[in-house]
Amino acid sequence: MSLRALSKGFVLAKRSKKTWVFTVLFMLLVWLTITNINDIHKLETDSLLNLRGVSVSFRGDNILTEDQFDNSDFSQNILREVMEYSRGIYLVCGAVLDLGSTKIGLIWVKPYRDKVYRPEMPWIVQEIKPTKIIKGRAINMDAGNEALVGREFSLYFQVGGNNIYVSAEVGSKITIEFGSVVAPLVIVGVSSDDFSFFAEALNSKLGETINASSILFTTQRFIDRLGGELVSRENTYVLRVIITASGEINIFNLFSAGGKIDQNRDKIKSIIIEGGYSGFIDTIAPELSGQEYQQSITIIMLSVLIMLLITMIYAFILVSFRKTDIATLRAIGWGLKHIFALAFGEFVLTILLGYFLGAVFSVAFFLYNRIPFSGWIYLVSLGIVFVSILVGLIITHRRVLKIPPMEAFRTR
Repeated sequence: MSLRALSKGFVLAKRSKKTWVFTVLFMLLVWLTITNINDIHKLETDSLLNLRGVSVSFRGDNILTEDQFDNSDFSQNILREVMEYSRGIYLVCGAVLDLGSTKIGLIWVKPYRDKVYRPEMPWIVQEIKPTKIIKGRAINMDAGNEALVGREFSLYFQVGGNNIYVSAEVGSKITIEFGSVVAPLVIVGVSSDDFSFFAEALNSKLGETINASSILFTTQRFIDRLGGELVSRENTYVLRVIITASGEINIFNLFSAGGKIDQNRDKIKSIIIEGGYSGFIDTIAPELSGQEYQQSITIIMLSVLIMLLITMIYAFILVSFRKTDIATLRAIGWGLKHIFALAFGEFVLTILLGYFLGAVFSVAFFLYNRIPFSGWIYLVSLGIVFVSILVGLIITHRRVLKIPPMEAFRTR
């Protein structure tokens, strides 16, 4: 294929008004496809709790230590029964470190009896999910030295009768030393939440005054590094239980998995309510239905079909518009490969330019609205675009072959 003919096709594309019309059409279709593919990604990230989550929070005397919780009715009966319908079960735990001149509340999340789905862990605690982070980044759940703080974090000390407040920013280090234990902690992000729920829950149980501004959200690994002297099962309190309903999406159940998620979530709720814990269930608003999957998939399929249709229409129009030029080039001795390269350049530039603009606008849209997105959605959409290009090129090639050199003289 001649590079010169290909570059000539690019030049023709840039000069043609129809190129820009179809570029805008492809841009809009690509944007629609990407945003709907990302809606599926969002359902498993930012909207995870809205779709799959059942959250149970405890207060006052209903808050139990970890040992007490393991032997409680909720653990022994309720959680054992919901296991069958859940993808993950997580305990949001808290402990208070009394450092003499100040107190720090430590909060972390841990799987319940290894019932865990690792990809969802950053999103299961509403207060610290990545879209809640206003400075820095989200916490790495596998790290052993990271923490998040609320938007008004500060540490209070009383020295010589004077009250001292020390604030901390992203990158600040806090080192906890106790006996042989030296555990440094790096603040990696600031949440838009003030962590008031965690402070109120601990205070209602312990009867102490833990400021919400003195709460650190960390990881199970960091707690393990502290050893059993500072934080043990006897002074660790279970503040909240989060359950995510099972129901996986794959190519074989695209239009049925959503209903399965709804069934499992409703079953989990009914078990908790029948067990006498209806007053502990948190309200998660808005509650999404598994039908959201079907709607997104339907729109994706429609946009792909429309993209293929417009690609075929564009291929027909392109060859028809260049019919005289192609016949003339064949009459003066141009080979079919060079003529096809000419049409190929004009056709591909239009499609890829539409994809590029659609992708850029979608990224801007996601960032502006703080919507989580992943690079794989762009690979999927690019694959769809390449399929469209392939279909269009087959049509273009066949129509080019059907134009005889004599057509140049007939049309003149």
